[in-house]
Amino acid sequence: MFYSWMGLGLQCLEKAKDAQRYLTTSLEIGEKIGNDKVIGYACTWMSMTCSDLGLLDDALNYGSRAHEIAKRIRFDPFLFLFSLRAVAYAYCMKGDCQDDR
Repeated sequence: MFYSWMGLGLQCLEKAKDAQRYLTTSLEIGEKIGNDKVIGYACTWMSMTCSDLGLLDDALNYGSRAHEIAKRIRFDPFLFLFSLRAVAYAYCMKGDCQDDR
């Protein structure tokens, strides 16, 4: 989780490339140990980072993956809401702002 939150912090400081490195590490660790919460948060923040880097298809993939994980976790409203926000942000950056999703 440290790498996920560090990635978000760097993202907020507009250091997207550095954030991407931390988030990639977080995702790799989460996958290695099979921890859905770590994977979910890494994917959520990676979605936002990818959007800012112009990698919008990647952003949608990470955000969707995070949201699927959030639906499986018993109770983590923060992950649930922020994964949706990340997907919405990516669609907005793509110029696809339909309200029927």
